[in-house]
Amino acid sequence: MIKQRAIAQVVKAIGIGLHKGEKVTITLRPASANTGIVFRRVDLDPVVDFETTPEAVGDTQLCTCLIDKDGVRLSTTEHLIAAVAAMGIDNLIVELDSSEVPIMDGSALPFIYYYKKAALKSKMLLNALFVKKKKVTELRGRSSETAKAHRG
Repeated sequence: MIKQRAIAQVVKAIGIGLHKGEKVTITLRPASANTGIVFRRVDLDPVVDFETTPEAVGDTQLCTCLIDKDGVRLSTTEHLIAAVAAMGIDNLIVELDSSEVPIMDGSALPFIYYYKKAALKSKMLLNALFVKKKKVTELRGRSSETAKAHRG
């Protein structure tokens, strides 16, 4: 069984946005199982949530920018997402009071520090992403790729 990971407690930090040079408060909050990574702009009314899916990436010039269905933007997400991946975090809510994630020192390291400060917790949950109940074949031109069913 695969464990999902989340942080155990809330962590707040303040930094500066790289492109606008404005002060940004970032709050990392624990999230329930199967929530995924959600960015939340709390500076807007109503609050806007961004899912971290490839479809949500709308711009990659000078930063990774998430754009919602109404065109609301959240910039400079790449270092925080890299730290999420490095720490194996599956569920997290990231609240920001600005249109960009603070740059910190320009790397993922400060975010890794914050995740460690928040203490990671694991839950025994089968991650549906890794469960195949039937054989799946994808065809691309003359080639194909097949994933066989998971037998437990």
